[in-house]
Amino acid sequence: MLVAAAVLAGALTTGSYFTWRKARQQGLPIWDATARKVVINLAVPLVAGGLFILA
Repeated sequence: MLVAAAVLAGALTTGSYFTWRKARQQGLPIWDATARKVVINLAVPLVAGGLFILA
C-alpha cells in the first residue's frame, strides 16, 4: 500500500510540475475549463480503482 501511494503521489507531483512548467513557458493558464474536465474525468476511475483494490 505504501509503495502504491508513493508511486501515485510521485506521478501526480511530477505530472503537475511539468504541466505547470510548460504552461508558464507558453504563457497559458494552467487551470481552465478543460483542466477541470480532465481532473474530474480522471478522478472517477482512480477512485473506483482505489475502492476496488481496498475491497
